[in-house]
Amino acid sequence: MVKKKRKQKTTKYISPEGNRENVFYNFLRDIYKPKKNKINITVSDIRGGSSDTILLQSIKMKNNYDISIAWFDEDDKLSEEIRENLEQAWGCKLDETVKDIDLQETCNTDNRNPILIASNPVAFDGMLIKILGKKLPDLNCGLKEQKTRVKSAISGIIGKGRFDEEAEMKYYQKYLTKEILEQKAKEIYELELLLRIFGKNSKLK
Repeated sequence: MVKKKRKQKTTKYISPEGNRENVFYNFLRDIYKPKKNKINITVSDIRGGSSDTILLQSIKMKNNYDISIAWFDEDDKLSEEIRENLEQAWGCKLDETVKDIDLQETCNTDNRNPILIASNPVAFDGMLIKILGKKLPDLNCGLKEQKTRVKSAISGIIGKGRFDEEAEMKYYQKYLTKEILEQKAKEIYELELLLRIFGKNSKLK
């Protein structure tokens, strides 16, 4: 009797920027249950690092996993040195005029490791406001004030004056379903990339 071939596990590595991203990742993991689909995901224990730190870590891990993902905020610009490291990892010359948030979509269409997710506008707070279908605050101001406004806006939406892991998880569970997420992913490229981690798109399998 011929034995059935066992489906090999896909290994993925993700390096998120901070605690809010980690809570959202855990929410998605609970919905999509990647291990049931033979997807093993390792989450970096680096928290609060710069975009350079996050991307460098993902570059280091790119040969150890099938997929290596760097998830950072738009507001923290990548240095010239890290862009050079990215050029080596991707094996191509990057146009210096291409913004960080556009690097993945314009320069990495074949999804070479590492894959970049740049939360925007400003930071994951701004991206989360879009995912939740809420109105963004006026961002016609300096970067420091933009960060303050998106953080204040998301705190007001969730109903806590400061970051609260349990409150955020409960809010997502109440207001975000798989159907809503997948509809929003059609509009928000970065969310689409996040959902691909869990096997929602063959391009990252």
